[in-house]
Amino acid sequence: MLKGIFTKRTVLGIVLLTALLSAGVLYVMPQVQTINRSGLQAATDVPELSRSAKAIMVGAVVDKLPSRKFVDEHEETIIYTEWVVGVQRRVKGEAADRITIRTLGGRVGPTEMVAEDQPTLQVGERVLLFLRHDQ
Repeated sequence: MLKGIFTKRTVLGIVLLTALLSAGVLYVMPQVQTINRSGLQAATDVPELSRSAKAIMVGAVVDKLPSRKFVDEHEETIIYTEWVVGVQRRVKGEAADRITIRTLGGRVGPTEMVAEDQPTLQVGERVLLFLRHDQ
């Protein structure tokens, strides 16, 4: 009765999928836990950014390092991502030819942290950085 409805390829696909499911070979993605965090800072104009920055430079993002997770002194989960930037031009201050900057947010396993007020960088992107050292 079902003859002609399914092709041999379709039947083979169904058999293979059933075998993989029964063997536990298919990986089911765990549910992602999203943490929303804000390191909200007062809005600052360019002259104020320039005055308060230890260094100002133009560069290109050359690498994204794996995000890291830790629990802070208030027992809150914090995830951060480090980015390697190749410095192309120094406007103020000193810096190596490559620097690593840290942004709040990222994903470690099934836990993702979103920090809306943090920059979203991409490898290859050209950036103007106003840098300061966090204590």
